[in-house]
Amino acid sequence: MQLHARRTPPPHGKIVRLQTFDERFDQFWLELLRGPAKLRAVRNAAMLRWRFPGESSPILTLERSGKMVGYLVLSRGIRSHLGSLQQYSIQDWQLLEQNSQDAQDLLVAAIATTQTDSVDLLSLSGFDSWKRTQAMRLHPLRHSIGYWPAYFKSPRPAFQEQLTDPQLWDFSLFEAF
Repeated sequence: MQLHARRTPPPHGKIVRLQTFDERFDQFWLELLRGPAKLRAVRNAAMLRWRFPGESSPILTLERSGKMVGYLVLSRGIRSHLGSLQQYSIQDWQLLEQNSQDAQDLLVAAIATTQTDSVDLLSLSGFDSWKRTQAMRLHPLRHSIGYWPAYFKSPRPAFQEQLTDPQLWDFSLFEAF
């Protein structure tokens, strides 16, 4: 889905654009693990630096009282079949809790970054139903594309049964490369 900006109130925290993943992401990861169980890859600072090398991926964080409560990572690409259209894709989007205002603040910051960086399009693919619902609140243009489904199988019956719960899945482009 493509997201566009509407007039929005100021964020309920401080949006910070970073150039690299630092020790705050290690602390964030530990706190994220204390939340609801989700099937997702490790997201500590070392893993994020490996997954997003260099400074080409804008990193947006949301901070409140000096603490990171969420972040979003964008990746730039070109849609050559559409006349070299520049695109940011939301590669990773994590929040410590399901707070609609925090989700909206990060999405609006991503839209603003897209505009500031003179990129033509912001897209979102994947994620759980709650995050998609937050994005839909911005009234995006929707475009369905083919996708690669994710398949998991476990030799442990108890884990295999857990995999049938859609609330467990929160896949993004981070896991799909």
